[in-house]
Amino acid sequence: MPCLHRLDVTGLDFDAEIVSGLAAGNAPLFEPGLDDLVKAGLVSDRLRLTTEGASALVVSTPWPEYRQVTAGEVAARMTRHLILDANRFTGETLGSEAGIEYVSVGTFSG
Repeated sequence: MPCLHRLDVTGLDFDAEIVSGLAAGNAPLFEPGLDDLVKAGLVSDRLRLTTEGASALVVSTPWPEYRQVTAGEVAARMTRHLILDANRFTGETLGSEAGIEYVSVGTFSG
C-alpha cells in the first residue's frame, strides 16, 4: 500500500460498472493484494473513483482496450487533458491530438 500513503488518487474509468465494483472494494482483475490496497485507499479517502473529472489518464498496462478510447472521450471526461503513457502504447491514437498533453516514457514491445 505504499503509493496511497503519499498520494491522493482519483481513479477514472469510462465503465460505470468497474467504478462501482472498485467503490465496493473489488478490483476487476486479479493482482495479489489489490483488493486490500483499493479498500485501504477508500477508507483513508486517498482514493476516489469517478467516470469523469480526473486531471490525468495514466496508461501503465498495454491492454488493447486503451487503443479503443478516442481523444474526444478522454478530453470530455477530464479536467486537464494530460495522458501519462508508461509504454508509449497510446501514442498513435491519443498522443497526436491537439489539446492533449501526452507524456511517455519507456518503449512498447508488444
